[in-house]
Amino acid sequence: MAIFPTGFAAVIAARNTTLLADNGIANGTTTVAMVLDLIQLSDIYDVLMSADDTVEDVAAAVGAYTIVAADRNKVKRFLAATGVAVSVPSGLPRGFSISWIQNAAGVLTFATAVGAAQIIESPEGLRSGGPKGSGMLLCTAPNTWLLSGYTQA
Repeated sequence: MAIFPTGFAAVIAARNTTLLADNGIANGTTTVAMVLDLIQLSDIYDVLMSADDTVEDVAAAVGAYTIVAADRNKVKRFLAATGVAVSVPSGLPRGFSISWIQNAAGVLTFATAVGAAQIIESPEGLRSGGPKGSGMLLCTAPNTWLLSGYTQA
């Protein structure tokens, strides 16, 4: 059983040829950067081809939410009028992503699960920025997360 659909290998081969030419590398030579680029293509393909890209509401009465494996590639729309603590557990795989929407006044605060040895990185802060704000949480390495979107300190 093929992991990628028909034609995807040709896309990767063409990208590999472009990488070689762009970097002045003789055909047949592989570099770490090329391998990483192909891994990223694979991750992007997995996200694009996922059948789980649905929007799911998180009830208005919820004051805390823990991300679970079934949330992969989903969009969670938080309906709370008051703050919601969003807990990020350890052990989810690299490439795991979840998108979020703060649909009401309740600010989302992202934090690691109690006792989890992991990192959440964000250039702006670990709280959602306000009503109708949105973003994504992406696992970039084991137990390392990037929080992006409309966030604040």
